[in-house]
Amino acid sequence: MFDSKAKKAMPYHLSWMQSVTARSAIKGWVSFPLIAMTGLVYGQQSPYPGVNALPAAYSNEQAANPYQTPQTIEASEEFFQPGRIVAMVGEEPILAGELMNLIEPMLVEAKGKASKEEIARARERLMRQALVSTVQTKMLSQKFIQKIVNNKPVAERKDARGQIRMQINKVFYESYIPEMIKEKKLSNEIELDQFYRSQGTSLEGQKLTFMDSMLANEMMREITPKTVNIDILAVRDQYESEIEDWQRPPRARFQLMTVLFRKFESKEQAYSEITSMYEEVRLGGAPFESVAKRRSQGPRAEDGGVFDWTTEGSLRSDEINQTVFSIPENRLSNIFEDSDGYHAIVVLEREAARIVPFSEAYEEIRKKLEEKKKTEIRDQFLEKLKASTQVWTAWPEDLKGSRHIDELIDPNASR
Repeated sequence: MFDSKAKKAMPYHLSWMQSVTARSAIKGWVSFPLIAMTGLVYGQQSPYPGVNALPAAYSNEQAANPYQTPQTIEASEEFFQPGRIVAMVGEEPILAGELMNLIEPMLVEAKGKASKEEIARARERLMRQALVSTVQTKMLSQKFIQKIVNNKPVAERKDARGQIRMQINKVFYESYIPEMIKEKKLSNEIELDQFYRSQGTSLEGQKLTFMDSMLANEMMREITPKTVNIDILAVRDQYESEIEDWQRPPRARFQLMTVLFRKFESKEQAYSEITSMYEEVRLGGAPFESVAKRRSQGPRAEDGGVFDWTTEGSLRSDEINQTVFSIPENRLSNIFEDSDGYHAIVVLEREAARIVPFSEAYEEIRKKLEEKKKTEIRDQFLEKLKASTQVWTAWPEDLKGSRHIDELIDPNASR
């Protein structure tokens, strides 16, 4: 129920991004551009998988774990209080409120239509999903800051962290907020905050997610090489392994003029009209395109009846399809009939069935293999990062290697 509605409840698929230079944005703490990715709260996909993006739903067995799942509505409401710590990533907590900022907009539409029990179950399931990606985002943002401040004297590290977050905060208020006010057609920051609150979040919640997402994406950008050398033999092997995907059916570009039976009282009147159009081109020397634009009743008439590359068999009319792929190029066809009306055609260009040669396919395949290699590099980095970062969470079964949050309170806690 909620999975299908979630997409409808995520209206902010933002594509805006702001690039700022390091020296002006972070006052010298960083020596490369920061990419401020926004909109991630509501499902905007980061360029890098797992950075504040909700993963697929967990199994019913996971969701039903009796140790982690609140057993009553009252317990659920208490558990999901914004100030409750639901995870620790290193020394940094993740509060329930941070996750609510991600998931509440997905539940807005369901409220009033679903029972409290259904909403509670959906909230818990979505929170668990959001927590997985939020933990990874926290790891990456921490790694990014750590990388910058490690070269600073110990006494300066705290100040460096503060400077970084202060400058990101500046980007948020000077760039992100004005852009969102404009996009939502609002008047000011107060209205924007009211809008977010109507969706179960707030401007402050947006800022928290913005900061971590910005730093996490920058960390991923830095560890991802701009280019990866792909051997031509590897490209050739890939081409040969997927040769069927490079087969192309016959295709053609053509012009069509049409009169429709339904616009005339009789077929004779329709034929008289198409004959008049036909003779204007054949005998009068008028350009086919201009006649079609003025008099044709068929599709693309406003474009002179021009159809761009069309594959054989893709046209609804068998008669048009057969004519397009049988008559000589650049010659006016005879008038012919199908169930809708009378037509005449000129084929502008036609290609026979073919296999795209390796020389044409090379760059597309190379880019695909390059992106695959980049993904492998990112995955390897993330695995090492996860192995070196201690995580405590309310749902340790969802995160390999994590421990239960209760162990921070009672090291002897058994789960």
